[in-house]
Amino acid sequence: MTADGWGAARWAAVDRRVATMAVLASVVLVVTTLGLERSEWGSTALVWSLAGLLLPLLLAVSALLVTTASEPVVRWLCTTFTLLQLALVLTWPVARLHPEPGADVTPWVWLLEPAAVGLAAVVWPWRAAVLYAPLPAIALPVALYLADGQVSREVVARSCIHFGNVAFVAILVTARRQLALLWTVERQAEESELALVRATAAGAEQARLAAVVHDEVLATLVGAMQRTGPPGPALAAQAARALAVLDAPVGGDADPGRDLVPARMVAERVEAVVRVVAPRAGLAIVADGPDVPARVWSAVEAALGEALRNSVRHAGGAGRSVHRQVLLTVDQRGLRVEVQDDGRGFDLAAVPATRLGVAGSVLARLRSVPGGSAEIRSAPGEGTRVLLGWQRP
Repeated sequence: MTADGWGAARWAAVDRRVATMAVLASVVLVVTTLGLERSEWGSTALVWSLAGLLLPLLLAVSALLVTTASEPVVRWLCTTFTLLQLALVLTWPVARLHPEPGADVTPWVWLLEPAAVGLAAVVWPWRAAVLYAPLPAIALPVALYLADGQVSREVVARSCIHFGNVAFVAILVTARRQLALLWTVERQAEESELALVRATAAGAEQARLAAVVHDEVLATLVGAMQRTGPPGPALAAQAARALAVLDAPVGGDADPGRDLVPARMVAERVEAVVRVVAPRAGLAIVADGPDVPARVWSAVEAALGEALRNSVRHAGGAGRSVHRQVLLTVDQRGLRVEVQDDGRGFDLAAVPATRLGVAGSVLARLRSVPGGSAEIRSAPGEGTRVLLGWQRP
């Protein structure tokens, strides 16, 4: 995500909520001071009094728009309120129609200082908010001293109390920054997790392509190299299947349970695989169960083809006849395929874990499917038995 994207998202998730609370609290504060504003009407210049009425108007508009308006609009409204409140405090001494030097009299807008500094802490950069925080507290004593040459002790005392808003701003700014930091960490964690998911998916796709190349392309090339004459129907069908698999779209495997393959079609496709790869193998089929998820069948079909090709390539020896049998069962419990031969067998412990034909094309295919299982049983001189299965959830 770009820097602008991060900023906009953080505004929606963190700053807008904090701004909403600050605006609503400021509205409550303004409502409690409106009575004082009415009592002071007529004691100040008309322009100053009218400008003072803009403060509740700005907050009313902010309260209406803070949850829906864009960040610049809310920032402009809150900034205008903050600066106008400070300007009214600074100009109040010269706006008085009947000044009383040294009197314990303060303008009603001075009571809105918590709202002004609170909104500044929400919409301004934290350094600007911290620098601004003490200004409203000292603005009135300084303005009175410049206008009257003196300041009452009561006003000075109240000004000291107003300095407590500096601590309020510090707390609010800290809370806002911590919330923003927490949100940023959460978003970065989500993006890292998404990147990991994408990398895992890419790795799975690479593994799938490697298995396809091994199962289909290399098997076809090896079959063609071993022939001395024109390719037979079985080899031609195998080559056509290799081209079809390579042309399939990336990520084309269906999700379990979404695309279903009828049991009858499973039986037909198992028979087709057997007739293409090992035409002389025996075949027994019991397929009277419900449909099978396409992803499950895709894994079973690929593993079945590789198991048969391994048997054809490796089970026989010089002058040795090998009998093969394929058993398919599709029932209420799931799907099971058994491929067995009485060939020379092999030592499972001696097969490297990185060998793609056994590890990637047979075992890993089924084990990667929820509910899938794969097992190879073999020993030298005792043939090989491959068990492929999927259990319904």
